[in-house]
Amino acid sequence: YRGVRYRYPLSNALAAQGALSSHKRSVVFFALRFLLLTIFILLIAKPQLIDPRSKITVEGIDIVLVIDVSGSMSHPHHAHDNRSKIVTAQQEAIRFVDKRVNDAIGLVLFGNVALSRCPITADKLLLKSIIGDIEIGSIDPQGTVLSSGIITAANRLKYSKSTSKIMVVLTDGQPSQNDADHVVAIAIAKELGIKIYTVGIGDDQQQQVFWYYTAPPLNTALLESIAHETGGTFFQAKNADDMRSIYDTIDALEKNKIEAPVFGRKQDWFLPLLWSALALIMSEVLLSTFVWFGL
Repeated sequence: YRGVRYRYPLSNALAAQGALSSHKRSVVFFALRFLLLTIFILLIAKPQLIDPRSKITVEGIDIVLVIDVSGSMSHPHHAHDNRSKIVTAQQEAIRFVDKRVNDAIGLVLFGNVALSRCPITADKLLLKSIIGDIEIGSIDPQGTVLSSGIITAANRLKYSKSTSKIMVVLTDGQPSQNDADHVVAIAIAKELGIKIYTVGIGDDQQQQVFWYYTAPPLNTALLESIAHETGGTFFQAKNADDMRSIYDTIDALEKNKIEAPVFGRKQDWFLPLLWSALALIMSEVLLSTFVWFGL
C-alpha cells in the first residue's frame, strides 16, 4: 500500500491567500533595498579610487657616500673648531640625506680597508642611523685606501638602473701604499657611467692645528683628477661651513627629472557612498508615504 503525498508550494499557497502582490512597488522596493545592501557592503570595504595615469615630475638618482674613517679623521678641522672631522662629516651627510627625498643612497667607509656599510636604499631613517653610528676604529684606521673605497662604491652602483649615478667621496689625507691604483678606479667609474664628486678636508699644505697635532696634507691633484675624469667636481673644505656649502652645492647640481606615478593621489568613496545610501533610504520613505501609501 502506498500512501498519498500532498504538495503545497509556498508561493502558490501565499498567492491563493492574497499574500503576494504583483504591484510594481514591490519590484521598486526590492531594487532599492538591494542597492542599499550593496552600498553597505562597499562602505565596509572602504573603497578608494586610484588614478593610474596621474604622474608628476620628481627628481631621483642613485648616490653612494664614500667617507674616510682613517685615524686622522678623529682630529679637529682647525684650532677654532673642537669638533672632529668625522663628526662634522656625519652631521652634514645626515643633513644631505634629509634633503634628497626621492633618491636612493648607500654608504661606503674606508680606512686601511674599504667596507660597504649600507646598500643603496630609500630607507632614510636606516641610513641616517648608520651614518650617526660611524666611529673611528670600527674598521682599521691605520690607512687611507681611497681608490679601493671608490671601487667598492662602484660595485654597489653597478646594477643601478638609474639614469644618473654619483659618488660623493670625502677624505682628509694621502692614499696609503696598500691602496688600489687610482687609474683603475677612475676607469671603472667611467665604464659604469658614475660621476664622482671629491671633497678634500683640510689643506694641501701640512699645517699645525694644535701643538700636539699636525694636519696631513691633501693630495689635491689626485682628487681633482678623479673628479675631472668622471665628470664631477673637486671641492676643498677647510672648515665645517665649507663642508655644508659643498653638500648644498652638490645637492643643487644633481637633479634628475623623471616621470613617476603618484600612488598617493587617491579619492575616498566613503562620503559619496554614504550619501547614496541616505538617498535610497529617503526614496523608499517618500514612496511608501506619499506615492503608495496604504497599498
